[in-house]
Amino acid sequence: SRRRHTRYPLVTGVQTCALPISDHCFGDSVQLSNATVVPPGETVDHYQWTIQESDPSVSNATSPYVNFLGPGQYDIQLTAVTENGCRDSVTRSVHVFQLPVAAISPGDSGCVPVCHTFSDLSVANEGTLEQWSWNFPGGDPAASSDQNPGEVCYDAPGVYPVSLDIVSSTGCKASITVDSLIRGYALPVADFAVS
Repeated sequence: SRRRHTRYPLVTGVQTCALPISDHCFGDSVQLSNATVVPPGETVDHYQWTIQESDPSVSNATSPYVNFLGPGQYDIQLTAVTENGCRDSVTRSVHVFQLPVAAISPGDSGCVPVCHTFSDLSVANEGTLEQWSWNFPGGDPAASSDQNPGEVCYDAPGVYPVSLDIVSSTGCKASITVDSLIRGYALPVADFAVS
């Protein structure tokens, strides 16, 4: 008589925390969440991760953190091996998006009040730009969420920074701060006396 063996498949999975595996921005530290299911009575002896174009590129951790070396489409393979030598592997792809580049139109200088029209010169690289957050310390208005916020006026003499934070449709972020983009000079006080 033949003996029947029940074979329990070792199901593995690679999933990311919080975001789908395909949504990551270059520069993010990505945790690969191990979703291996082990049959009853079995235990895992070890895991082997192979991650294309990342640091580290190989890991035996249960759920390692990795940093991809550049934007692009990369394969991730997880192999799980039980104490009895049974193994299963799964390969998934991750897309690492290019970061947008934040850029601001050139600044201005002059006698106060200095009024300057600001323009966004940012580039999405992947997707489209969807959010802008401008800050104009000392300016009026002091902030804007418009892509091109228009005219901002500075009434007091001084050197003023301007910052811009952007978010693309891929969820990737970039920012820029220019410390002395606006320079306002004090007006002389003309006066004379008649004697």
